Amino acid sequence: MERNIGAGARSKHRGGGGRGRGPNPLKNPQRGGQEPQGRQHHHREQEFLGEFGDLSVILKEWRDIAHIIGPVLKRRAAICWAIVFARLLEAAHNIALDEETKSFIEISINDLVKKIKKDTKDMEIGSLKKCFKIIRESGLAKKSPTSVQNDELAQKITWVFASEEKANMTFIVTKLNRSPVGIIIEIDEEFGELREGIYKVRRVQPDSNGDILRHALLITGHGHTPNGRHFLITRNSWDTDWGVKGYGRIAIEGDMTCLVFYPTF
Repeated sequence: MERNIGAGARSKHRGGGGRGRGPNPLKNPQRGGQEPQGRQHHHREQEFLGEFGDLSVILKEWRDIAHIIGPVLKRRAAICWAIVFARLLEAAHNIALDEETKSFIEISINDLVKKIKKDTKDMEIGSLKKCFKIIRESGLAKKSPTSVQNDELAQKITWVFASEEKANMTFIVTKLNRSPVGIIIEIDEEFGELREGIYKVRRVQPDSNGDILRHALLITGHGHTPNGRHFLITRNSWDTDWGVKGYGRIAIEGDMTCLVFYPTF
């Protein structure tokens, strides 16, 4: 049974990642709580207020702060893990910047892919450990402001990441107070068709090939519905036609836990 990380397209399609056996070791919600201080807020967030349509209260949302994370990507290759790592690294760097000397960055996603997936077209990975090591020791390339990108010559950004294999909602929310968080969940067709609703994270049955699709998402915030159901706001890497403009909600309930990873400070 395969349990690799890298769902390239909607869950009913395996998408651009292959089978994954490789060498790797691996409508108007109310705002609650205090707003972040310091950086200018995105004006586009006013449009976001209506996207889920059920008067949910948003308790934390990193999109409310300008220049923390880059845009939703219009790609479907099975490199969800690399996209999330790159976004977390740039978020950590941008959050930690001195307000007076800030120089916001974006991270090259392809730099991590090339370092992890050498000499193979298979884009899925079995573990996150090698990603942690590369980002900690050699870093990832800062994205060029021009159309020409040379990852070999670019400035490298290093960071130390940590993980928790059995994280519940309380643990994740605590980490969200400091930065966005990466999460690995098992997905099925319901997740692939998610729109304004909430996907309940669960253990998924193997498909006809005996495989289980595991997918990396970026958690940007959390909130609750009018009836008190707590959810996480996640950004996917399946273009803006998934969820609501590339964002969706998931719920981790009961004794359910997930693998999460995040930058340390």
